[in-house]
Amino acid sequence: MEDVAMPNKTIYVSDEDMPVFRRAQELAGSNLSAAITAALRRYVEIEEGRLAGYDEIVLPVGIDNAGRKVRFSGVLLGQWERSASFGSE
Repeated sequence: MEDVAMPNKTIYVSDEDMPVFRRAQELAGSNLSAAITAALRRYVEIEEGRLAGYDEIVLPVGIDNAGRKVRFSGVLLGQWERSASFGSE
């Protein structure tokens, strides 16, 4: 069977969502199709993980939870809370 080029597809974008699509196109170097495909791959990955029992976990990194955050899929096995007296005697 011979590979056939996929025809153009049309999606509906509301006027309200156009700024997001325009910005995605700018960030993708005018290749909006690549940006949409990357977003859909990420969406499928997250949803398949969720269906398999994994949650999206976001953890703050840095002193006093300031700074950046890391995000990943996993299962929460436990939670550690630092008490107010931690490190002081």
